[in-house]
Amino acid sequence: MIGNIKKLHAGDAFGYLSENNYYLDSDEVQNSRWHGKLAQRRGLLAAVTRKEFDQQTLLNATSSNRGKPVLGFDITFSAPKSVSILGLVMGDDRVLEAHRTAVQSALDYIETNCLSYRAFDRTSGQQYLQQSNAALFSVFEHHENRLLEPQLHSHSLLFQQIPNLSGDLRAIESHRLFEHKLVAGTIYQTQLARALRGHGLDIDWNISRGTFEITGVTSAVLKAFSGRRQEVLEQLQYMQASSRKAADLAALFTRAEKPKNKDKPALRQSWKEKARALCFTTKYVATLDQNSTEAQQVNAMDIVKLAVLHLTETDAVFEKRHVILTALRFARAQTCASDILDAVDEMIEAERLLMHPIHAGYLTTPDMIELEQSIVQHERETRGQRNPIYSEADLQKKLTETMLDFEQSEAVAQILASASG
Repeated sequence: MIGNIKKLHAGDAFGYLSENNYYLDSDEVQNSRWHGKLAQRRGLLAAVTRKEFDQQTLLNATSSNRGKPVLGFDITFSAPKSVSILGLVMGDDRVLEAHRTAVQSALDYIETNCLSYRAFDRTSGQQYLQQSNAALFSVFEHHENRLLEPQLHSHSLLFQQIPNLSGDLRAIESHRLFEHKLVAGTIYQTQLARALRGHGLDIDWNISRGTFEITGVTSAVLKAFSGRRQEVLEQLQYMQASSRKAADLAALFTRAEKPKNKDKPALRQSWKEKARALCFTTKYVATLDQNSTEAQQVNAMDIVKLAVLHLTETDAVFEKRHVILTALRFARAQTCASDILDAVDEMIEAERLLMHPIHAGYLTTPDMIELEQSIVQHERETRGQRNPIYSEADLQKKLTETMLDFEQSEAVAQILASASG
């Protein structure tokens, strides 16, 4: 999932992202890489170095927020706890590589769908948002949380500047980035789960959240390495809240300072000893893929149709991102995220999903358009042809005895005091 998106200032961003100068001998930051079309254009094709990072900072930082240069947005992708345990405690490099590939898939979605900048229309004198499809990311992989527990996550810095149609750099308008946070996070989870299934591991998919855990990693093992999560849950209980926003606040309130000068070999040895005490050993892990079942594959178009049917049960109009998110969750990682995206676009091209004629930027279906038109036509044909259920005076009196707010009372009045069918 995407744990957080936050704005980063130039300052000591590199030290924060690179975990205090944890370098390889070549001066490259271990477990780091450049990503995005701008990285390719600029020849940034390997791991991140301090020199390259400083050069890109000069190109990309913009002044705002009381004069502090804004470098970009830190998008954090965090693996499920069972994935962290297999990859970091048990040392399964296949799991680590699956995480890296899944992060790249999510960043590709962000680069293609979530980047816009403010442009100016000289004819109308108005500003508008223009889509860009190129960006620069620097990705830094971390292996611990603030309690020094195994937590595989990647800080993906989206640099602030993106190219306009002429190739000139413009600052990102971030609204769309935050809107698509859940979609990008679910794409990450989907691609990660599919890669792990490809290695013979079973997963338990949570439809409502679009997340999963690896089957066979017991609740006792998960809990033993989830002290940070327990801190957040206790804070939520204290706050008497349960929303996603409250969870973000609870995580912020309980954040400890990042430990420095970590003895990584000793830390990993302590993880192994804790796992061994819970009988979670290399021998036990080897049985996880031996007992796996063949993953069922589903048709992406069928899943998208199911998602649209689900959305139209409660809403006549909806955004494209909601179709994608619902389909990804319903698919349970049994089809590729890119196939879901293609199926949604195919439905739009075939006009099985339509741009709504009134609600700009929203989609609907031909059936919903037909239903709306029939309701409007029925209202016109029956306007003034029946007696109201209540007179306005009687209805207002009765409404004063209810707990309805103003808008709810107005809606009831329009129905019960109307002379239309």
